Amino acid sequence: FYGDMSNCIAFTAWDSTDYYHGNYVIGGSTNYGSGSGVCFYRNDGGVGHDGGVIGGFTPYRCGESGVKTYQNEVNGISQRCYNLRFIDINPIETYYDGVDLNADYGTPTERQHDYTLAQYAWNNLPTNHIVSNIQAYKTHGVGIFGDGSTGFYRDIYASYSRGAGIFIKGSGKNFKNLTSIQNNAANTPGENQITLDGANIIDGVNIINYTQPTGLAIFAPNSTVTNLNAPSVPSSSINIGNIEGLVVGNLIHVQPNLANQTSAVYLNVVNTSVASKREDTIKIGPGA
Repeated sequence: FYGDMSNCIAFTAWDSTDYYHGNYVIGGSTNYGSGSGVCFYRNDGGVGHDGGVIGGFTPYRCGESGVKTYQNEVNGISQRCYNLRFIDINPIETYYDGVDLNADYGTPTERQHDYTLAQYAWNNLPTNHIVSNIQAYKTHGVGIFGDGSTGFYRDIYASYSRGAGIFIKGSGKNFKNLTSIQNNAANTPGENQITLDGANIIDGVNIINYTQPTGLAIFAPNSTVTNLNAPSVPSSSINIGNIEGLVVGNLIHVQPNLANQTSAVYLNVVNTSVASKREDTIKIGPGA
């Protein structure tokens, strides 16, 4: 598909409060659409996750996102999506985000024909998407963007995004094998290469930087991170809640005279059993 003035492919439900399901993009590519390569409006795949983008899809140079679930309302009806599958997607040089799976966006306002804010806080809806094997390259915005209180992300790879490589809001999700290579290429102050701000389970993080941009390499202050590999990243760029398992690289060697330095890794919660059993993993020096 070659794009026109809007999305290349859109599954819409603008004028109904029903949820739609069973809509798929399987393989193929879109090129140069003014909007997103694929956009879902008010789709819910249910327990079977019946719907989504699968099978090796490549959105190239879209004017918005490569793949997107629409946020907030259209015509007074929530267009948020639930229980979809996004597997084997390769966004390339999209103008905004490679894959944008947010449900809530902007200032919190009461949702219409959807869960209320009293039921689920902003950015914490039970979107429950399955997201696997995403490889975002040189996106102008975020490589992989999302929110929600449930869901599973596996084998997520972002490289050379001008914004964050991976930015997922909300708690209660599982992440497996996240890779960030030289993201925040625009070197924007305060932009992190990986941001996972909620309380989540994260197993396997690889961070590779040839030059260190501003901002943090990873910001996950409320999460447990297992198997962190960031050999070229200074410890001052790591802010995580808890480390378990194998850590590769000179990441968390706390230097002496901390009162005069800012290079210590930030560990909001330290698993002391790891420190006692793996002295080669966590080294604590004077002033710590």
